[in-house]
Order: sequence, then C-alpha cells, then structure tokens
Amino acid sequence: MEFGIYYFQLEMRSLLNKIFSRRIGIGKFFLSAIAFLLGFSLVLLSVHFYAKINEFLSPKNQSSDYIILNKEVGLGNTIFGSKAEFTEEDIADLKKQNFVEELGVFTSNQFEVRVHVQGIFSTEAFLESVPENFIDEKPFNFRWNESSEVLPIIIHQDFLNQYNFGFALSRGAPQLSKSTIGMVPLKIELDGPGGRKTFDGKVVGFSERISSVIVPEEFLNWANKTVGSAKTASVPRVIIKVKSDQAGAIEQYFSDHGLKVSEDKFKFSKIYTIINIVMRIILVIGIAFIIFSLVIVILNFALIVADAKEEINLLIQLGYKTRYIFKHLSFYFIVFIISVSILTGAIFFFGKNFLTSFFVDNGISIDEAIGLEVMTVAGSFILLSILISLLSISRVIKNHSRI
Repeated sequence: MEFGIYYFQLEMRSLLNKIFSRRIGIGKFFLSAIAFLLGFSLVLLSVHFYAKINEFLSPKNQSSDYIILNKEVGLGNTIFGSKAEFTEEDIADLKKQNFVEELGVFTSNQFEVRVHVQGIFSTEAFLESVPENFIDEKPFNFRWNESSEVLPIIIHQDFLNQYNFGFALSRGAPQLSKSTIGMVPLKIELDGPGGRKTFDGKVVGFSERISSVIVPEEFLNWANKTVGSAKTASVPRVIIKVKSDQAGAIEQYFSDHGLKVSEDKFKFSKIYTIINIVMRIILVIGIAFIIFSLVIVILNFALIVADAKEEINLLIQLGYKTRYIFKHLSFYFIVFIISVSILTGAIFFFGKNFLTSFFVDNGISIDEAIGLEVMTVAGSFILLSILISLLSISRVIKNHSRI
C-alpha cells in the first residue's frame, strides 16, 4: 500500500514537471532572483550599519552631542560697548526647542584674575563654571567650600598643548605632562571691588568638551559675591545637549537667532542626520526590491497555473488533488527563496567587510559583529516572504481550478 502511494506521488511529480517545465519563464525567475537578492542585501546592510553607526555616535561614545553657544559679536557691540550675552528670554526659548535635551549656563568671573606659576610665568586669566553634569570627565576632587585649602581647576587639553609646544619651547621652560601639571604650584589671585584674595590652585583634570578654565560653581558664585561687583551675573555662553538626528532644525535655529557654534562641534550631528536619511532611503529601496521580486514570482506562478489550466483540471478529474499541485509549486518556491537567501548572505558578508573597512579608513571605527537586529530582520523577511507567497500560490490554484 505504501509503495503504491509512493509510486503515485512520483508519477504525479513527473506529470507536473512535464506540464510546468514547458511554461516556466527562466528569464522572469532570473529577474525576480536578482531583484530579491539586491533588495534583501540592501535591507540587511542598511539595518546593520544603521545600528553600528548609531552605536558609534551615541552619547556615551561621542561628546559632540554637546554644543557650546555664544551670541555673534557685531559692529554694534564694538561701537556701543553692549555685551553679546543671553537674556532670560533667549534661554527660555532655547529650552522650548525640541532638539534641546538639557541646557546649562556658563558663569564667568566678575573680577580680575591673575595666575602665577612659580618660577615659570605669570599671566592674566579668566574663570568659568558650568553645571557638573555637563563636564565630560569630572574628577572626584573637583569640589570646593569656604574651608577648602586648594582650588581645583579643569582645563582644556589644548591649553596644555599650547603651553608645551608654544610657550615652553620659546622660553626654555619645562614641558609638562597630564600627570605632572597637577604637581605644579599655582597661585590664583582675585582682585575686585570686594578686595583681593589669593588661593592655591591645582589642575585636577582635563576636558575635551569645554574649552575654558573651569572651577567649581560653588567657588565662582562665592567669589563673584565676595570679591566681584555683586551685580546680576550675565550669561555669556550656554551649553546644550542636543538630539543628534535633528541637525537641520538645529542649524536653522542657530542661523535665525545669530548664534555661533564651532563646526567641529556640530559636524557629528550633521553626519548622524545624513546617515539616518541615507539608511532609511536604502531600507525603503531594499523593501521595494523585495516586494517587486515577490510580485514577479507570484505572477509568474499565476501565469503558469493559468496557462496549464486544462491540464490541471484533467488531472483533477483523474483523481489528483489540488494539494499535490500546491505542494509541487511550493517546493520549487521554497527552494528559490532559500537559494537566493544563501546568496544574499554571501553578498551581505562581502558588503559588510568592504563598508566596515571604508568607515575605518575614514576615521569611524565600528564593531564588525553582526547584531541581533540583523538576524531578526533576516529571519522575519524569509518567513514572511514564504508565508505570503504560499498563500498567494494557494489562492491562484483555487481560482484556476474547477473545485
């Protein structure tokens, strides 16, 4: 009995092969295979690199999400002596913008400052403070109260480079490293309407984000009230944490309100926005290619079944069931999907390695590991493609048979 069933299935398969082999359009299948291959590859590559570049540009890896703003200094400021500073209305308006996640204001000294480095140099200077959460690398000892013996200072890395390769070389002074500059004794002299005070200073850290001489907020607030002019503090600069995917809106707002920002601080936001747009376009194109491919394959099967309608109905009259026809066509379609998916995997690995090398050569170091999101998208697309196509093939067979 089992042998008879097996023989029947072999005969059925042979008959269906003879019926359909004469009607299969190899060119159409080849075109659909190319479309599916390109579309699937574009989808996987766009998902992979979108995730990896997004990780590279995330706040924990990239300090460029923080932008320091100041008003543009115009001719009027020079002639009339007005200050290019932020008003309360300016700050309130900035906080309302969708691209602003956090905002902090700079506080500057309202007194004269002079820094003495014993045996090396003495110079006039300035001091600023910002909220601690905006400092990229805050040392544990960056704190101050009225009983503190030392004033902790954070400077920008470039200040040390300018000293080492500018001042020190021209004056024959010793060059200093990050570890040794903290050992250099500093005298910070404050002179203002409230009198003169001197403090021992110490460089305790460096900032890549803020180009300034940063002291604790507690100290500068106290010094402005005690030594300074005691007037209402102005806001010369602000620092904002921005949403990196809104570079267009950010740049337009800055232009409309006369705000100045370093292009270097803004370039990663622009890159992030461009990458977002490009990856989404590639993703849409890839999905369009896959849909185009599936439509071609399904229409091709529909035409084959319609063309072989008489033969199929004759087989049904002889006792064959439509499920055998469905299984036969489904088998070839599943083989088609799996074969193209394997080729897609090969193209994906080649494209991934090539583009990873390209990004690394251009200064963007990204992880090569394939993320879970790529595996999820790949599996979902394969299963969804098979499911949709099998349902379509089943409907086509039923519509072209007299059952």
